[in-house]
Amino acid sequence: MTSYENLNQIYDPRLTIVPSGRTTPTIQNTCEGIYKSLSNILYNHLTNKTTIDKDTDRNSYELLKVHENSIEDGFELLFTIVQQQSPHLGGYGDDPLDLVTKYEVERG
Repeated sequence: MTSYENLNQIYDPRLTIVPSGRTTPTIQNTCEGIYKSLSNILYNHLTNKTTIDKDTDRNSYELLKVHENSIEDGFELLFTIVQQQSPHLGGYGDDPLDLVTKYEVERG
């Protein structure tokens, strides 16, 4: 595994769905509408009471409750929850690289 030190780019899903550069206004508006629809679907799914259970994933649930009223973009909400729980992305939580490094197999 490699270090996360060079991981400094933030992925923007809007750039995948909405073309940048030269395009027609019709295509631009259509793509903006598609992005908004997908974002709303993701937001509604994340904020559904059954999606993130507070008993099985308390950290994600608490982050969702903190941010669900201030972040309306479903993609941004999802990325915020993931990033804030990922030390290699500047958040807190268990670092997968540390967990793998510390893993020991007992012979028996």
